[in-house]
This record gives sequence, structure tokens and C-alpha cells, in this order.
Amino acid sequence: MVSRHGRKFLKLNNYIILFAIYDIITSKRLDIEIHKVKGHSGCHWNDKADTIAKIGRETAVVNFNRLVDLQFICNYSFPLLFLPVWHSIEIDRRVRQFCRIVSESLEEVTWSLNSNWKDYFDNQTHDISTEWNWTAHWRYLNNINKSRVDNFDTNNTLINFIKSSNNLLLTVDNLRKCNDIYDDVPCPACRDHEETLNHLVICTGLEQAFLTAEKETIDKIQKYLKRFKCKKSVTINELYISIFEYRNPAFPELKQRNRQELLRGLISHTIVKKLRKLTSKRIASLLSLKIIKYFHEAFRKHVWKLRCKMMNELEESLHITHQDKCKTSRTHKEDAETQRDHYRHTLTAFREQKASKYNEGLCQCKDHLYRLVTTGLLPPWKSRKITVQHKNNNNNNNNNKNYDKVAA
Repeated sequence: MVSRHGRKFLKLNNYIILFAIYDIITSKRLDIEIHKVKGHSGCHWNDKADTIAKIGRETAVVNFNRLVDLQFICNYSFPLLFLPVWHSIEIDRRVRQFCRIVSESLEEVTWSLNSNWKDYFDNQTHDISTEWNWTAHWRYLNNINKSRVDNFDTNNTLINFIKSSNNLLLTVDNLRKCNDIYDDVPCPACRDHEETLNHLVICTGLEQAFLTAEKETIDKIQKYLKRFKCKKSVTINELYISIFEYRNPAFPELKQRNRQELLRGLISHTIVKKLRKLTSKRIASLLSLKIIKYFHEAFRKHVWKLRCKMMNELEESLHITHQDKCKTSRTHKEDAETQRDHYRHTLTAFREQKASKYNEGLCQCKDHLYRLVTTGLLPPWKSRKITVQHKNNNNNNNNNKNYDKVAA
């Protein structure tokens, strides 16, 4: 154990309880030998300790400040000038690390309230049983940049993935937000509908390009599977039905949703379960990451480049010049007073909406942090992300054995 007078002691999680144990051992002059007991080994006292710990965790949900009166212990024997408190809960862990968790949680809650992602975390909108493989999503995002972007190809791949997953691709509906020259411009592929990301995935003018992208994805997945020794050979038709569920004649209506999810970098657990039946649990986990990677590469190569080429041809036919596209604000035909009134009304509504969204984010952040501090439970996207990050950290630093989740 670290010396009670060292600064490192204050950087341990649950340092007040650890100090109380240390104080009892030293004051009573006890001889303590610590033995590591393997779990489920039939040790009576180890099983009893596990049972007590589970009871304590359940009780911690009811007890606002967990089970131990840290303030009493701190006042009795711990030489600490102050004890950080968050919503009447004593924080006996690294203060900087806790502040980082607070700021990251607020940022991620704000991201989850994004209009393009909110439905995926709103149980009232989506079925609660619908779950996503967030591990594959974060792993692919981490594998793109690997904490740095040092070439143009990586930069383009990262930007395209972020834009497609957040509905920020330069489709006509997004172009209209900053330039009124696109008000009457239809979809460049079919020229019959309004172009949005929802329409893009089912546009008849790009259907053949999507089929080509899907075929390339399946071919790469099949080639990747040859590295492993599967129990049985997986056919192309089985891969098509498992990954692109709308290829199943019983579910043709899933085309739009299936392609939208893959563009966002999401793979449902239904697809993962099908892949597990065909291969194994480990291979299915690896395939989830490869599916997102191969599909996005094929989408950029066969679909998005073709769409951009069609868009250039349409702009040329409509005599839209480069100078017209450089305009970054919409023109106004109203008089100055009308514009000022419209601006004031829009600004007031925007501020109210921003304040409401910020307050909602703070409330959700408080709920997530409260569960984190009292029970150690994390939001679904954060738990997946942290799991991936800590796996990487453990591989880089095997000597860090003092990490734990802020569990009761």
C-alpha cells in the first residue's frame, strides 16, 4: 500500500476507506497477509464476501451516499483539509479524473441529444429491445484516426464517416440551409424527388450503385472469412441475408433502415446474432467492425462519387457557377425592418431552444453521473466507448492495476 503521507495515496480510488483500513492495521499492529483467491474456486469466505458485496451494491441504490459515512471517517482519522462533495455525495477518488468524467459525460449527453441521434436513445421512440453494437462503432472510429490524422486519405475517410453518421453530407436539403440557389434543385440522380439522406439510400438513380457497393462489401467479407477455420462454409446468399436483411424476401421493407444504419456505422444485435450462428462469437465481433469499414469504403467509391458527378452535371445544366456556390448566406427580399423583426424572433426562439436543450442535457448528465458514482453503471454508448478505451490502455500499460469503476 502507498504511504499514508504520500500524494499518490490521494490518487487512489476509495482512498478514505483504504486509509481507514490502513489505520486499523497499524494502530492494532495486525499482521496481514494478502492472498489472491481465484473466483468460483469453492472458497467459503470468498463466496461470502461476494454475497455481501452484491447486497451492498443493491443497498447503495437506495442509500443516497452509499453505505459508508465517509465524512465521519475523514473527521475521525484522516488528515484531510477538505472533502469534495457532489450533490451530497462525497467523492473519494482523484478529483481531476472525476472532473474529466463530468465534462466528458456532459459532452456525450449533449451529443446523444443531437437531433440526428436522439431517437436512438429515446426509449419512447425506439423499441427498448432494439440494441446496437456500439463496440464496433467506436472501434471503427478509433481505428480511422488512431488519435492522429497524418495524411489526406485518413482525413477524408474520417470526415466522410462523421458527416454520413450525423446527416451532414452535402445533400440538397443541407445545401439549401446556407444558399437559396438550391431551393428549386431536385435530386440529381432521379430528378424527381427532394434529395435527403433518407431518400438517397432508396433513390432509383443510385440503386445500381448501392447494389455494386453491397456486392463489393460481401466479396471482401467472404475473402476475410477465409482467414478463419469456420465450422461450416458460409455461402454468399447467407451473408447477404444476414448483413443486408432486406435481401430476405420476407423483409423487403427494411431496405431504407438497413442502409441508413450502416451509413451511421451502426449494426444491430440481430445481425450480430445471425453472424454468430454462421461463424462464432469472436469472428462475429471482428466481422461487425469489417462490415462498417468495407461498406463505407464501397459507399464512397461507388455511390457518393457517382452522386457528386451527377450533381456537377445538374449544376452545369442549371448554370450554377462557382461564384454562386460561394455565397454563404441566403438572400432576403424583405425590407430591412422585416428582416430585423425576423432576426429578433429567430434569435429569441434559438436562445430558448438552446437553453431548453442545455438544461435537458444537464439533467441527463446529472442522472448518468449519479448512477456512475453510486452504482458504477454507465450509459450504453459511454460504457461501450470506455470498454474499448480501457482495453487499449491496458495493452499499453499493464502496470496500472489500481483502476476501478466508481462502484459502491
